[in-house]
Amino acid sequence: TSKLSVLDEVENGLSFYDYTFLRELPQLYAGLEDLLADKDPAFREQELPSFMKMGSWIGGDRDGNPFVTASVLENTMAMQATRAFRFYLDELHTLGSQLSMATLLVNVSDPLLALAQASPDHSPHRSDEPYRLAISGIYARVAA
Repeated sequence: TSKLSVLDEVENGLSFYDYTFLRELPQLYAGLEDLLADKDPAFREQELPSFMKMGSWIGGDRDGNPFVTASVLENTMAMQATRAFRFYLDELHTLGSQLSMATLLVNVSDPLLALAQASPDHSPHRSDEPYRLAISGIYARVAA
């Protein structure tokens, strides 16, 4: 057996983000917003302010762990960013596969039409699917 490297520890720590922080926290906030709105309708008009912040010392404890070098810190930050971007790109992909409504079936707001028109997706098969086109444009921006 070999000792876990700092980057192994980072990867282990990031695995919790997939199933807890990135998926469950938004549901927790939405549930709290619903409960507050049920108690006071004025809460329907506002978003619950963020009160939980995630953080980790793994891979960044440069003063306490001699194995955390500048390179390890840089790799840690890249791993964290990759995890977050991959999550959002996967969510956009899923959303795009579900929102296939054509303009013949739904009314579309001007801001959504503007997003759709800015999309890099020029496929004639999706030309009347503004939601997919808008999401495709958002995906391209996030992935850039």
